Formats: sequence, structure tokens, C-alpha cells
Amino acid sequence: MQFFNTAFLLLLVNADLREQPFTFGLVGGLESDFDKSWFMVIGNTLVGTMIFGMVFPLIEATGWFSLRLLGHIIDRGFNLDPYNTKKTSI
Repeated sequence: MQFFNTAFLLLLVNADLREQPFTFGLVGGLESDFDKSWFMVIGNTLVGTMIFGMVFPLIEATGWFSLRLLGHIIDRGFNLDPYNTKKTSI
């Protein structure tokens, strides 16, 4: 869904489709070709989305691991002994 919102809709809304046989009512765009202005408007957003998609799984995995580890540390009472726990069952 993120790709659809960022890539497809952004390209469709900013495209200049006046010379096409089917415009779907979208003729107000300023970008008629892939050039410097296209990359400044649309390309930066696409690259940012790709970088976010590349980095977010790592951030998410690190966050879940940190929360799990913090829960273990709090359960142990900030003691380093892994068998010192307040839980009485699994």
C-alpha cells in the first residue's frame, strides 16, 4: 500500500497527460517527462520511500528485541543471573 500511495498515485497526479488519448481527467500535472524537475519532485519521494522500506525492518526488529530484553531485565530485578526471576511458572 505504501508503494501504491507513494509511487503510483504520485506519478499519476503529477503527470501531464494532455497529449494522451485517455487522460482520466488528470491533465493538470507539470511533469511531461523524466528529467531534472521530475526527479526533484517525484524521484526524491520514491527514493526516500525505498530507503525507509529498507531501514524500517531493522529498526522494528531491534525495537522488539530491546523491549523483550528490557522485560527480562525488569523481571530479574536488574540482576545478571538468568535464573533469578519473579515468575513462578512458564
